[in-house]
Amino acid sequence: MSILARLKEIEKLPTLPEILLKIQSLINSDASDAASLAHLIKQDPALSSTILKTANSAYYNIAKRRISSITEAITRIGFNEVLKISISMSVIEQFANTKCTIGYPSFWRHSLTAASLTTIIADVMNDEELREYRQDLFLAGLLHDIGILIYDQFFHEEFTNIINYKIDEETTYLIAENETSPRENHAFIGGALLEIWKLALPIIVSVRNHHSPRKAPENLRKIVAIVALTEYVLCNGRVGSFEGSFDEIDESVWEITRISPKDVDTLFYKADAEAGKTDILLHTGAGHYRSLEPRRESQEHTPLRPI
Repeated sequence: MSILARLKEIEKLPTLPEILLKIQSLINSDASDAASLAHLIKQDPALSSTILKTANSAYYNIAKRRISSITEAITRIGFNEVLKISISMSVIEQFANTKCTIGYPSFWRHSLTAASLTTIIADVMNDEELREYRQDLFLAGLLHDIGILIYDQFFHEEFTNIINYKIDEETTYLIAENETSPRENHAFIGGALLEIWKLALPIIVSVRNHHSPRKAPENLRKIVAIVALTEYVLCNGRVGSFEGSFDEIDESVWEITRISPKDVDTLFYKADAEAGKTDILLHTGAGHYRSLEPRRESQEHTPLRPI
């Protein structure tokens, strides 16, 4: 049976967080404002605590005046940042406290930084068409490698084979995965999960094609190219990347984004700044989401060979 077929039969497969559904509904309504967002956040004590801790962190609390209300936190951090934190932590919660091999902090540092960098690249492109896709871009960045978690948590034998191939052949994770599971790589599995979650098509297509942008439908290729460029920047900048670096990127990415390879250094610096903000979020949120380092059940896992 294929991994895709087995994926659909998993009873404990993480579901789309309820609060994320509410947040999406709020964003798409005419009532989307700071007060309504604060009311929604207050329904989740753990998320409320994370928002407050973030607002009172050294990064945001420049005046060193502590606050204790969600509404003040939204004012200090900004509506968009609070929205991103809410979405990010609600997704992370679905994968906490479950068996896995890869390090959660590193994985989510990469994913959260990617989520922010996608919108930064969209801003650099200054393309009016992309304005309506900002939320999709953020979610695509956040979830682009979610297939790796699915592989590790639910198909650990296959995941172990990939890692051991990587070690034996002294190659990258991407090459090892394509050699051992070319038709059901992490991008494909991630896209399948998002289909089950019934997320928007641009998000699904971006996740499924973030290593192969030419395969995306032409009308969505611009969004996919942004996610592909984000992955290229972060992997080569070693920002929490599990996959390692890779030298080449589809030439169409440069053409579509109208960003020159010479500008990558600037994007590296921007990514590094976003990674700093991500560290604050992971530090403040970890204690409330049952630890970002999940419980390991080694007796059910085939051990990985040491690197």
